[in-house]
Amino acid sequence: MLRAMGAQVSLVSKHPAGEQDRAGGRALLITGAVVAAVAAVAYLVAVATHPMATMLKGFDLQVYTGGGQQALHHSGNLYTWYFENHPGIQFTYTPFAALLFAVGSVVPFHALVALVAAVSAVALTATIWIAFRELGWQPTARAGATLLLTGLVFWTEPVQRALFLGQVELVLMALVVWDLCQPDRRWWKGAATGLAAAIKLVPLLFIVYLVLTRRFRQAAVAVAVFAGTVIIGFAVLPGPSKYWWIDGNFFQAGRTGFVGDQQNQSLRGMLTRLAGSVNGSFALWLAVAIVVGLLGLAAAVVLYNSGRSFAGLMACALTALLISPISWDHHWVWIAPGLAVIIDAAVRARAAVARVAWWALAVAVFAVYGAWPDFWSRKAGLLQGGLINYAPASFFAHGDSPAYAEYHWHGLQLLAGNLYLLAGLGLFVVTLGAAIVAGRASSRHSLVSDRLRWESGGFRGGSAGGRPVFADGHAQGGPGVARVHAAAQDGRRPGARDRRSRGGRARTWPGPSRPAEGHPGGRRPARGKGPGAGHRRGARGAARARRCRVHRLDRHAVPAPGLHPPGTGGSR
Repeated sequence: MLRAMGAQVSLVSKHPAGEQDRAGGRALLITGAVVAAVAAVAYLVAVATHPMATMLKGFDLQVYTGGGQQALHHSGNLYTWYFENHPGIQFTYTPFAALLFAVGSVVPFHALVALVAAVSAVALTATIWIAFRELGWQPTARAGATLLLTGLVFWTEPVQRALFLGQVELVLMALVVWDLCQPDRRWWKGAATGLAAAIKLVPLLFIVYLVLTRRFRQAAVAVAVFAGTVIIGFAVLPGPSKYWWIDGNFFQAGRTGFVGDQQNQSLRGMLTRLAGSVNGSFALWLAVAIVVGLLGLAAAVVLYNSGRSFAGLMACALTALLISPISWDHHWVWIAPGLAVIIDAAVRARAAVARVAWWALAVAVFAVYGAWPDFWSRKAGLLQGGLINYAPASFFAHGDSPAYAEYHWHGLQLLAGNLYLLAGLGLFVVTLGAAIVAGRASSRHSLVSDRLRWESGGFRGGSAGGRPVFADGHAQGGPGVARVHAAAQDGRRPGARDRRSRGGRARTWPGPSRPAEGHPGGRRPARGKGPGAGHRRGARGAARARRCRVHRLDRHAVPAPGLHPPGTGGSR
């Protein structure tokens, strides 16, 4: 499988690049189709040969629909009702979410479970497809990589757990990824993110991410949609809405059960287990969550500003998983698009050491989050496994009690019981390192680009406080110099021409216009006209040579055959 992906970017071939791309893409497509088919057939066989409750129990889906029925017929009991009289099992989502789940309750339950599983599988595939599209993979290679990665992550524990419980996590993930990967020009961008946050509150962090990346209109759309759902909740369910929003029930992490539960793979879950009590860990968790949140969002913004927009989105998702009070094991389905970023980095890496490191990281993520059978248990079957299950867990735990099994872990149980969170922290460190490298590269590209434009005659002869003024109106060392070059934002090398612009001419930076000396209104004469035209034509060859020299100094990820520049969205 790794060889199939490597064929897509091999730089040593007897065939021309275009022919090589097609051959590599076809090999990857065939390999991906085989892996996806095997994964699907294995799952269908398992469903057909095992009791329904071992594969698609739909436990959480029952709680969803039960909450929907309470909202319709006994709305005052929405947040005091217990599912099947289990004290730790309550409806824990917004009043608006209860109205949505009430609609689903009209479908027969077994049909609803199958429908949610099918939609979740499609959502997983769509998320990975969008990931490789945003990372710049060409259609054939993108299809092959999508099938291959989908077939592999389908058998990870978070995905299997989401299917088993009838969770909506995969659908919400696809909704957010699809929405935030739309072009910024679309007026409704952000609406789906606001809708996802109206069902589960964790996606609210993506709205903060939109604000920090200066996409204010998209953030406003998300906030407007979210606020609209809150208004609908108050209009239809005023009592539960008051209890949820005004009385602050949404802030009580314990409403979902025992915070230190084995399946809560968040910072607060781990700190609670280590501290030995829920209340004793709150202050420490709050301090750590603030630091991690600030660092994670800063990394996401740096990655976005350096042209790695999808990596920035994944950094924000990882940050949300870490700092959320509750991150159940099935919330970690975000490893699927995250693996696409890791694989893309491995495929594009120039140095052999870097390629090996990225591939090793991808394999490690698969190993940690894989749906391994509970081979340490004589009673366990081959399904619904995962390494975190090695640590004993309390059954339907709620509130707090020193007798809970999670407070008595030791040895390997401590490692296994916190495994997803520890792996997430490792990925977080990698993300911070990638952001630092990307930030430095962007600064270097900006300086190289400024020098390139100076040497190639890209300035127009004016001055501002003794500094040369470029043709786009920016003075050297002024506000425009600090801005990342448009080529870096699009994933292109500094000085490369933008083929999307008219006539193949490089686009100019946006910015304030300053009149140039000798040219009223700041406009340069048309090409081939005006004083100095002959000199400009004669200097064109020398400028091109200087650009080639600068390109050799560039360390930005150069797209290999079969791939578009990262961050361009492929052929979209």
